Amino acid sequence: LPANDSKGSKSLKKTGSPEPGASGVVSTDAIRFSGGEGLTGSSPFSSKTKFTVNAWVKPSSVPSSSGHLGSGTGDPYTVFAVKDKLTLQIADGGRAYGSAKVKGNTYSAKTDTGTVNADEWSMVTLTYNGDRLRVSTGRGLLSQNIGTASFTNIPDLTGKQTFAGYRSDIDANSFKG
Repeated sequence: LPANDSKGSKSLKKTGSPEPGASGVVSTDAIRFSGGEGLTGSSPFSSKTKFTVNAWVKPSSVPSSSGHLGSGTGDPYTVFAVKDKLTLQIADGGRAYGSAKVKGNTYSAKTDTGTVNADEWSMVTLTYNGDRLRVSTGRGLLSQNIGTASFTNIPDLTGKQTFAGYRSDIDANSFKG
């Protein structure tokens, strides 16, 4: 079960038993996660650059507490992560959380309110444009809720282990849905 990224890379492989072929937003190309499996591999990023990570998600439930956002155990669901560098999660009450670690400093952004609901499709997006980290959620092409953090050093996401749906390096942060 290789997963293509926007550059056509098939670097992410399944771990555990994710269910491919689930009903998605417009097709049956979605992957269902039950909370104990996901995709992992080497980073799809080949250079230090601006980036956008986005995913359509349909969680079976919404986390009830913020736990240890970014790393450690807790309730948030991991959507996408690059080990020790980048995290995109669904957090307490359906809020989106994103963080980037640059030169020992962690910068994070979280949406003010929850717009990711259980059993509904929503898009979550994490973008870095060169000076601002932005996390947003929405149910269509327009963002409905936005959180930001400012910094000017581009995160180095190359050569790191990458996760989608779960993280093997921390407990209890696996996506369910």
